[in-house]
Amino acid sequence: MNHPDNHHSVLIITGPTASGKSALAHALAERRGAEIISADSRQIYRELDIGTAKPSEEMLDEVTYHFINEKNIEEEYNAGDFAVDAFDRIRTIIESGRQAVVAGGSTLYIQGLLEGFSDLPQRDPQIRRQLTDELTSHGPDALYRRLESIDPQHAATLDPTKTQRLIRSLEIITITGKTVTLLRQTKHRRAQNIHFRPIALDLPRQELYRRIEQRTDTMMENGLP
Repeated sequence: MNHPDNHHSVLIITGPTASGKSALAHALAERRGAEIISADSRQIYRELDIGTAKPSEEMLDEVTYHFINEKNIEEEYNAGDFAVDAFDRIRTIIESGRQAVVAGGSTLYIQGLLEGFSDLPQRDPQIRRQLTDELTSHGPDALYRRLESIDPQHAATLDPTKTQRLIRSLEIITITGKTVTLLRQTKHRRAQNIHFRPIALDLPRQELYRRIEQRTDTMMENGLP
């Protein structure tokens, strides 16, 4: 059995849609007796079956998957939540003497595992309502200018059309009294004994387009509007 205090290598398989990352992860997990951590922001929701390319029932029987059909669509779940939960799952898998393979194409989910996230505050309904009212009354440009005056470095990564991110950024600043830029500079990593090895699959563009078209046809046959 692996000892949790030793360093453990965990493979992360990512890549564009239809590149074959899910099939590769499943084959590796079968061969190694590993469990799969799904890093897909849509597959975690029970109601999102069409258009999400979830593993089949047969695949779920063959390999243990995590973060598939675990949340209802109305439950809020973000990349920061995933980073914390995925670290905990991976550590538990390792402590049980098994291996973990991460597979998925949600960039922020992968980023959270590789780089960690800041300890950001929970959402505050009252502050969020105030910011939403401000958005309705004064428009997104006003919110953007406000963020730009407080945290220009972070504002440069956004624009007035990113209204939810603007609201969240200003909410964090209001709660903590610190800029998002500063908080990101002080982010920490959990489970330092886990070493992630990311690989990104790449295919010739023509072959990738062919696979995407084939997948789209299959999804439409299964009910995708």
